Amino acid sequence: MEDWINHILNLTYASYDILLVDNSHDNNYYKELKKKFPQVNFLYFNPTGLESKVFITQCQEKSRAYAISNNYTHIMSIECDVFPPLNVIEELLRVQSDIACGFYSFDFEHNRKPLLQSSDYFNTHYSIRNMDYDETFILADGKNHQIFGGGLGCCLISRKVFCAIPFRIVDKQDSHSDPYFFMDCELSGFTTTLNTNMFCEHRNQNWSHQYSMILNQQLFK
Repeated sequence: MEDWINHILNLTYASYDILLVDNSHDNNYYKELKKKFPQVNFLYFNPTGLESKVFITQCQEKSRAYAISNNYTHIMSIECDVFPPLNVIEELLRVQSDIACGFYSFDFEHNRKPLLQSSDYFNTHYSIRNMDYDETFILADGKNHQIFGGGLGCCLISRKVFCAIPFRIVDKQDSHSDPYFFMDCELSGFTTTLNTNMFCEHRNQNWSHQYSMILNQQLFK
């Protein structure tokens, strides 16, 4: 977390504020971070009893409300394990799109691929899927491409979008807020563009060892 905050503090854009919504299981870490990084704005959200997709979405909504009430022109959404190039804001502003996405990978080991989403519309509903590796590879040419959706891990959202589109999830569905956000944007006529001129490092942990430990514990009970 401290590596990430220091990285964000060194972004090269001339004027930006940082808001971090902490969702630790108590507010001790939140208090520690506030003392260590007084130049960062902090909010706390208690996640007790909630699934991760629920409390993450609630934290996104806190960020959106903060941006609306403080009259910001954009939200630069950067999740705390995504390390974009330091000029990410300038790069995505140059795209001149309602929503501009950075390029980063997700998943683990042989399943790892860029996080880009596609959709099909079937009169009554959308079918949303993560694009296959070959599809995303074709797009990696250093240019801007209009897409259905990327990931909220690195995403510049203009004010007219974040004032109109909330972050939400759908009950009894596994997905986090990302696909629903981009679906709502498309249905509202907003344009999402991918910038492939920059690639963001996604330092998400490989959880395979955790699954192995859980399995072993179950076997030896």
